[in-house]
Amino acid sequence: DLESTYSPKDIVLKICEKFKDLVENNALSKLLYDNNGKSRGEKSAQLLFYGIASSFCEANNIDCSPELNSGRGNIDFKFSKGYTDKIIVEMKLTSNQQLVHGLTVQIMEYAKAEKTDKLIYLVIDDSNNEKRIEKMYKAYNDMKIKPDLIFVDAIPKASASTF
Repeated sequence: DLESTYSPKDIVLKICEKFKDLVENNALSKLLYDNNGKSRGEKSAQLLFYGIASSFCEANNIDCSPELNSGRGNIDFKFSKGYTDKIIVEMKLTSNQQLVHGLTVQIMEYAKAEKTDKLIYLVIDDSNNEKRIEKMYKAYNDMKIKPDLIFVDAIPKASASTF
């Protein structure tokens, strides 16, 4: 029970870190690609994230609402504890052409609609698109108000036995 020790945002950050660890180090990245190595897209990544988040939320009495529309479009995830303690998690794949827009505009509009400053931008690298990733980090560094940025390397890794 993390509830008594950590704030709801701390718990959501732990969920994101657990997701990152499982994708990067425990082969969950395989679930993000089809048999031909093509990315399954953001919906698959969101479902995988939700599967991990759900147990944490149940154990810590935190509400998780996926694909919630509070008037400014669909927020990927809104976590809340009561009415005022809200955390937004916006997820984007690096293959998404809206990667920078999601960071600089989209999540900020969701924050206004939900009246929260607790924001997490969860980026999943499924494309190794260095130029797009560099643009995202430059935009992030130029932002006055910054969400927590979590970068997940979901590029499939070779087996350790092949090293």
